[in-house]
Amino acid sequence: MRGHPKSILSISLRPDGKMLATSSFDSIIRLWDIESINDEEDFEQVREPIQLETHAGNLPCLAFSPNENIV
Repeated sequence: MRGHPKSILSISLRPDGKMLATSSFDSIIRLWDIESINDEEDFEQVREPIQLETHAGNLPCLAFSPNENIV
């Protein structure tokens, strides 16, 4: 998986296991659709992530809400 040009600070897996959220020193949050990944080789085939609006500064912690609608 490629997407952040700088080191990743935080990773959070959505409770249903279908999406991964990442934040990094680039001050961007990306959402990765990982529902179709079956094995390690599939990680190279992950679709481009959804990029959320740039947040102010670095975000050292991410979490999905229990209802899976909010990061």
